[in-house]
Amino acid sequence: MISYKIHNPHGYRAEDPRFGLSGEELKNYYLSQPTQFYVKCIYKQESKNSLTQASSAHELNIKLLLNDIQFVGPLLSEDNDTEIGMMYIMNMPNRNSVEAFLKKDECYKLGLIEKIEIYRFINSKKHRFGDRSPDTQMQLFVCECLDKKNISDLRSKTSEAHHNYQGQIINNYFAHGPLRSDDGVNLIGSLFIIEVENMKAAKKLVASEPFTKAGVFKTTTITGWRYSHFLKS
Repeated sequence: MISYKIHNPHGYRAEDPRFGLSGEELKNYYLSQPTQFYVKCIYKQESKNSLTQASSAHELNIKLLLNDIQFVGPLLSEDNDTEIGMMYIMNMPNRNSVEAFLKKDECYKLGLIEKIEIYRFINSKKHRFGDRSPDTQMQLFVCECLDKKNISDLRSKTSEAHHNYQGQIINNYFAHGPLRSDDGVNLIGSLFIIEVENMKAAKKLVASEPFTKAGVFKTTTITGWRYSHFLKS
């Protein structure tokens, strides 16, 4: 019997809609997906006492756009105790729309935000808050991994091992997928929202990622996170 190997150069798992896609087909797949953005806002260190003042208006701004938000919640210090910022994954038509949303936020109006990062994102798991309840015995982490420049060949060579690894730990992911340029064309990194025991376990998971081992990533940032308290989980 003759065996034919299906052309699947990026090593996607069979249940992944990207299975067998490459080149222009893969590019068109990404461009056909809803326009999502990963947004990270880091508070100024001296803003802690002012966050309570901003909380009601801040929550209202989020609730007004809740149908377009996949995940939202505070970023946490390494001891998992202090709120240091806010993370959103949201469906928005473009960067300008994201910036307009942020500028309506009371934390922005009061000058409490030190830094804002915005990246186009495609969530491969298609989940949003409420689809899965966090395990109260575990912790959630946002893992932001940005690629080195001119790394596409190495990323491609490592992609099969990357997807095999993801398949082995798929239950740890609340969300995962590529970070891309604002126009959705260029791949610039990866984002993982994971549920593990603690920061040590989160660091081990990212360190064991084949892209990390191969040297694809220029930087990896792991930050504790939790659902906003007013969302049903």
